[in-house]
Amino acid sequence: MVPLLTLLPAAMAGPLDARISGLGPATAVHLLARNGGDLSVFDCNDAGQAPDSAADGVWTCGPGELDTDVATVGLLVDGKLVDAGEAQWSGRARSLSVDRSEGVTQLSTTARLGAPGPNVPPAGPGQTLIVEVHGFVGEGAPVVHVATPTGKRQLNCGDDGTFPDSKRNDGLLGCAGVLPGPVASLELFPAGGDPVAFGEVAFGGEPVVEVEVDVAAVTMKVGATGLLRAALMPVGSPGPSNDDGSGGDGPGGNAGDGSPAGDPSAPPEPLSPKERAGGAAAGETASLSMVAPPHPLADPGVAALGVVAVAIGAGVVAGRRRRPGGALDALRRVPSRPLFEGGPSISDGGCQLRTPDPDALAVALAPKLAATRRLLVASARPLDLPPIDGASVWSATRPHIDDLVGAARALAARHGPELAVLLVGQDAALAPGDIGTDVVHELERRLPVGAFLCHIVTRDDPEAAWLARYAVTGPPWQGETGEG
Repeated sequence: MVPLLTLLPAAMAGPLDARISGLGPATAVHLLARNGGDLSVFDCNDAGQAPDSAADGVWTCGPGELDTDVATVGLLVDGKLVDAGEAQWSGRARSLSVDRSEGVTQLSTTARLGAPGPNVPPAGPGQTLIVEVHGFVGEGAPVVHVATPTGKRQLNCGDDGTFPDSKRNDGLLGCAGVLPGPVASLELFPAGGDPVAFGEVAFGGEPVVEVEVDVAAVTMKVGATGLLRAALMPVGSPGPSNDDGSGGDGPGGNAGDGSPAGDPSAPPEPLSPKERAGGAAAGETASLSMVAPPHPLADPGVAALGVVAVAIGAGVVAGRRRRPGGALDALRRVPSRPLFEGGPSISDGGCQLRTPDPDALAVALAPKLAATRRLLVASARPLDLPPIDGASVWSATRPHIDDLVGAARALAARHGPELAVLLVGQDAALAPGDIGTDVVHELERRLPVGAFLCHIVTRDDPEAAWLARYAVTGPPWQGETGEG
């Protein structure tokens, strides 16, 4: 007699054939599939490594098997979570195609979405790092600096209830991004505060690595924090809740803002071996803190610059600077005097100054720039700026690029002199992604039209191809132009 249980239908495991297209430039891509409490994580690549056939813009995920007939599907792309929808299969076939062309996510279990393209550089497989921050007390949200011998990255952190954070305003922050290598050192940078170094650790070769750091105790623990497990809601789930007792004003809370934390639920259990069937993961805007030295013509009301930046900056049209000025197209701008002998003029539009002592040059240039411009100074280290006459001068130590741009747009929208931005040091601003001159490039792209950007670095720092370069000696300060 055949046992009755053998006649009941059951989910069959089948080999996964998953392809992702339309991602654009990416470094680390992982496919997530969840059914109930089971979460499978599959690594993907577009580098011609099995099961991928060639570098053609289509990422292939696996190898591995999927033991479910229905799953909620998500993508983890360079630390950002994308909900791809629900997939259902019949039989053993586990075909899956996800396309993200033009920002629209499409999913199919029968058709191949997206088309391979020629001349695509190889990409992946890469590792993703997820960090949960405990014990952080301060204004705004910090950034985690991840450094390896082969590269550096920065991870944004937040307590706003969006991935990788699990619950808004509970005092625990989530950070996620690309891990440059299996061995890295972690350092947390608060906005305008002193960094906290957690040291170097070996993460291994898992596709997704979760780490818990404690700022108060300065400790780091590698293992499952539960952030990835809690990120993708399973099929049939009522959905996440961000109710934190703050009145239901929507997401966007920051660490240390005094909002009620409520009673955070117990953390999820680590991933089980079953959840690792496909190679699973192993076990915001902050307000800009600007300081203005005393001077007779300080702008009133800019003390609340973080709030003004959000309110006004959202309505200012972004775009590349130094584009045609509309009503000013018929006019010719009369060049201004050089900032120093052989140096750039403010009317030149932007520059990179290469000198043995960037801090000293910045202190010398600030009064000259403030004579005709509102000035924002962002530096890798605190600068001892004296009281300055002229337009208002505002300074920040390692601000986030989003806050710096918001403040620049807020000042540019006010009646008064045009804007100048002075960056002092190679890492003068924090930004997600690679650390390097690309941060300055992104800032140059997002500054208001007409803003003057000057980046002061040492002679050993990378050269900026998009800014006029000057080799500067002194004092007395003298410059010699280079290519740019």
